[in-house]
Amino acid sequence: MGGMVACIGAIVNLLVATGPDVGVATVAGRYRGPMTDSDPDTALAGPSVRERILRAATEEFAEHGFAGARINRIAEAAGANKQLIYHYFQSKDGIYAAVLAEMLTSMHDSGDVATSLRELMRRQIGQPEKRRAWSRMVAWEGLAGDRPVVSAAERQESIHRQVQALMRLQGEGRLASDIDPRFALATIYAVRTASYVIPQLIDFCLGPDASDSEDTMAAWADMITRLFTRGATAAGAHGEPTSRQPNG
Repeated sequence: MGGMVACIGAIVNLLVATGPDVGVATVAGRYRGPMTDSDPDTALAGPSVRERILRAATEEFAEHGFAGARINRIAEAAGANKQLIYHYFQSKDGIYAAVLAEMLTSMHDSGDVATSLRELMRRQIGQPEKRRAWSRMVAWEGLAGDRPVVSAAERQESIHRQVQALMRLQGEGRLASDIDPRFALATIYAVRTASYVIPQLIDFCLGPDASDSEDTMAAWADMITRLFTRGATAAGAHGEPTSRQPNG
């Protein structure tokens, strides 16, 4: 009996000592149950634990790829511990899939609301840090050889939705009729990733430090837009406001 009491006491001391770091909230040393993102003690403390983990994981996977990423480094960067990471995501595959899911959601939103190819290009190119993370992650995947692609079905569905968005623009006369939307999307991905995957070649082609220039990226996107919208029938195919000309 005494041994059981001592064991229970040790567990209680561990919970009180570690508190929120192991997903447990305490007040004055008393157990209050599992801590959640909506806990009043953490609601005003900035990003939730899950959000911090996702941010840290995104950077870790971008820097080291899936194989080289380490849960310990993600935990340290997020200010959390490994137990919380496994609580939220179960495994390294799980957190990688969650990072990809957030990126895919952003891509869906871009395609669904775009009203011109230029707008779609700029939305897909996105913010530099997000583009950098995505580009490096897919580059690492490409170098991994025969390893199965994480979330392959979801990503194929994402590609399908983006092709559908391009087909919609083509149906509206905002993409040239002789352009295959699938090739157009592949080109958009190439523009999006090139400055992070082959920066040295971009610099050789476009000049020193061109791969670091957002102006260069925007100019490249605009050139692709002009090529793909040549002969497009709709007014405003390039995304500029236009006025309807009177008949006659």
